[in-house]
Amino acid sequence: MSPLARHYEGSDYFEQLTRLDSSSATGVSRNRALDSVLGAEPTGLDILDAGCGLGGFSQRLREANRITGADINKSCLAAVVERWGYATLHFDLEDKWPIPPAAFDLILFGDVLEHLFSTADVLAQARQALRPDGRIAVAVPNVGYWRRRIRLLLKGEISKDHDEHIRFFSPASLARAARIAGLEATDYRPYDWNSTSIPRLPVAFAWGFVALLQPRRTASRTS
Repeated sequence: MSPLARHYEGSDYFEQLTRLDSSSATGVSRNRALDSVLGAEPTGLDILDAGCGLGGFSQRLREANRITGADINKSCLAAVVERWGYATLHFDLEDKWPIPPAAFDLILFGDVLEHLFSTADVLAQARQALRPDGRIAVAVPNVGYWRRRIRLLLKGEISKDHDEHIRFFSPASLARAARIAGLEATDYRPYDWNSTSIPRLPVAFAWGFVALLQPRRTASRTS
């Protein structure tokens, strides 16, 4: 197991997530962006919250759907069982997924991909776990956020809040990773992390964005 994986399975990381979760505004705009990009409210679906953390990206969908939380951190999995009644899977997203093909209708990655090395490989495994008409919704910080652009210009760094981020995405770079994995990005919605409203900025300048990915029609369902 890599040092990075050990960090995310540890108690310090769980406590960090708990502190973030205590903020009432945390994730509200992101979740509204998810609602917008999904369109009609999903019902009766099998949903995988990949890298679920404390379940903040999926919990609004739990009453009308069957949700499974997957995470490397056992404390996170215990929390989503207690709080939301999820089924759970314990594994590292960058290892081989212990999931049969075509198991889920919707797979969520809520601020997860920026913490992974093998983004395209993880997305390819998610594609294999999708049913034929399945979808993937991805929330990521936007490297082109206007404050990050200014900070890079003036200080030579993207942002001091990216200490744990090893991948940096724009809509275009996420779309390229999706294509490698046999997926296509079909829609985007902007969000502000510490806000309760959808931002008016274009996606390319927003704090982050939620993207909807679907299997490419010409792509094989094997990687």
